[in-house]
Amino acid sequence: MSNKQAIVAAGMVAVLLGGGLMVLDSPTPLPTPQVAVSAPQHPAVVLLEMPGGGRGSGVVIAPDWVLTCLHCGDANKAGGLSVHRLIPMPGAPDMALMYVPGLRADHYVPLASEAARLHDPVSAYGYHLGRQFQKTDGYQGTEPEQMSAPIIHGCSGGAVVNADGELLGVITWVAYTGTYYGRDGYALPHMSGYTPITGDLRAFILKTLSE
Repeated sequence: MSNKQAIVAAGMVAVLLGGGLMVLDSPTPLPTPQVAVSAPQHPAVVLLEMPGGGRGSGVVIAPDWVLTCLHCGDANKAGGLSVHRLIPMPGAPDMALMYVPGLRADHYVPLASEAARLHDPVSAYGYHLGRQFQKTDGYQGTEPEQMSAPIIHGCSGGAVVNADGELLGVITWVAYTGTYYGRDGYALPHMSGYTPITGDLRAFILKTLSE
């Protein structure tokens, strides 16, 4: 088998990851995901602190409001300020809004008007192990909630943005085992996941912020 045939054959590999069957068949190569620990901090991504010492991440989308994942919902502080209210998102089992009076950011992340397409570049921002700020780059996966940007514990609730800096969703999970195959069959380290902001969720968020 020639190298070209091997690449195309590898690109047809189907892998079951994160509950989704992925079949990628384009021979165009994808670069290896990039990780930058202690990267310049995103002005709208804040550290969440839990009473028991746990930590997570959140995204300031408007004055006083943080979007995060629901499994970080027991946080009592966001950006060093007290969380006054938690609002679970209808139809999204792991996304929530936090009301944090007085919380401000130099820049608020706009909500993306449309979902990322397969292999669109995406970036993920969060607190690596709940300590160092981390930015990673990758690509949109086959399923709406899948991406190749590597993440680790502590980044849950952080921002996933598109190339225009618009918020696609919040980080929710990472597959520590298994392999994600790029368009040329190149094995990326792992597949991460996020809860995407669908049209209904976007409408709910905007309605809540306006009340």
